Amino acid sequence: MTDKEILDEVYRMCCNPFERCDVKSFIEQEWQKQDEQSHPETVPSFSKSWYMDAKEMERHRGLEIGPDGTVESLK
Repeated sequence: MTDKEILDEVYRMCCNPFERCDVKSFIEQEWQKQDEQSHPETVPSFSKSWYMDAKEMERHRGLEIGPDGTVESLK
């Protein structure tokens, strides 16, 4: 959304007494989206070092999981 579109939406939100909304959060979310679209290099990417799959987790705990999902050995 452009700033004008955000402003139009905020105005619509404020004019509707039945709509419960957090205007500040809405604006911050839209601005964050704009920042991410205009500067994609600043958006953090997930690498293998940030997470561990279930098989790795069980190996870390001393269990070897087979391809069928059963425990093959205990260390």
